[in-house]
Amino acid sequence: MKNGILGETLCRAGLCREEELPALLGAPLASPQPFGYRQRIRLQVAQGVVGYFGRQSHSLVPVSRCALAGEGINSVLAELLKSRPFQSLMDLASAIELLENPDHNSVILLIHYTRKTRPAEHQAAKLLCQTLPKLAAVIFSVEGQAKGPYFTERGEVQPNELRLEFSLPAELCGQPLTLGLEPGGFCQVNLGQNENCIRLLLEWTREMKPTKALDLFCGMGNFSLPLAMLGWKVTGMDMQRSTIRSAVRNAEATGVADRCRFSQESAIKAARRLLVEKATFDCLLLDPPRSGCAELIPLLPGLNARQIIYISCDPATLARDLAGLIQAGYRLAEVRLVDMFPQTAHQETMVRLERE
Repeated sequence: MKNGILGETLCRAGLCREEELPALLGAPLASPQPFGYRQRIRLQVAQGVVGYFGRQSHSLVPVSRCALAGEGINSVLAELLKSRPFQSLMDLASAIELLENPDHNSVILLIHYTRKTRPAEHQAAKLLCQTLPKLAAVIFSVEGQAKGPYFTERGEVQPNELRLEFSLPAELCGQPLTLGLEPGGFCQVNLGQNENCIRLLLEWTREMKPTKALDLFCGMGNFSLPLAMLGWKVTGMDMQRSTIRSAVRNAEATGVADRCRFSQESAIKAARRLLVEKATFDCLLLDPPRSGCAELIPLLPGLNARQIIYISCDPATLARDLAGLIQAGYRLAEVRLVDMFPQTAHQETMVRLERE
């Protein structure tokens, strides 16, 4: 059904004709897990009660288990709801996030607080980590200030002492790859499908000689590092400072730091600078936020990429941006639906474009 909707979107946007769809639109990538696939969830808090907002409303529906969350998250959530220290912390919370740490078999709790934290709350956070075996850390986040403080069973710790890590199989890149990021940094919520996305990226670039690639929304190196491990020289940019720190650290740990150059910079600013420097790339990766990258599209042809791979989570902004790339001289070579969010209407799409 989702693949059909994607095909209709492409045709309605004038990106292809209906008779061209069979050759253009590949088989959809189904999620390895239809339930229990989420590596993180965000729950709202109102008057100490934890839950999700009801459909198209701000009425809170209390929940003690989420069918889409991983089992580690659900087991910690169940324990938290029975804990007195947790209930005391919820009185001044607006939301919580539960982040699964796959390689460490643990969960991190991020609490969004309405005011600056006090010693009593710090003690409650430490006590939670001491009494719940799978809860590795509690992080407070107050609007308008830097994230923190961070607590483990030992007490307060520095942000760089906490890492979320997940491993990719050796057969994917020729050797094992562990990707790590700081709590709060971006990674896909469905790690099984993320692995499929990386596999498809490498399949699409396999026939190209590994030369220079540009990743304008690189995050912690999710796509950059697998390419670098196969011989590509990768330049990556991202606006989030913590993800760039993670990308640099991941490249060093993997032994490909000499083939990677990461910097904290907006995609538009980076593209303009690279155009002034007359830099060119053979492959260009785009994985923008839901709003897409309309302002960036007119700048891309000057980078001379033979191939552009666009990863999108919104069909409407994807269609708009693809129209701009086609007008600039690129053609659609292949489109694949990735069911990143089973049981929801959301779509993830990967598109390969070639220069005419």
